[in-house]
Amino acid sequence: MKSSESLGWSEGVGRPPMGVTKEEMLQVEVRLYATLRKYGPPGGEPSLVTLPSGATVALALETLKIPEDVAKVILVNGRHASPSDTLHQGDRLVLFPPVEGG
Repeated sequence: MKSSESLGWSEGVGRPPMGVTKEEMLQVEVRLYATLRKYGPPGGEPSLVTLPSGATVALALETLKIPEDVAKVILVNGRHASPSDTLHQGDRLVLFPPVEGG
């Protein structure tokens, strides 16, 4: 797994915003599947994303430039989550696009 800071696939991902110290940040592992892989690093590898402490899933989506309506299945540590859920240090965020069956 690579740190988003070294990937260069999304400008600003992994860098603290102005006025926020490193101690006020958290890292989450992000895994993107199916059509959402285009928003991640080349090769579809999991990555570490650095966010401000208290960040929500919605902020992670915004940071990754993933439209909220595109990520329909959201899991945090293997449990269903919503965009308003708060992330914590070391969480694993897994995102899937809408899934259809037949």
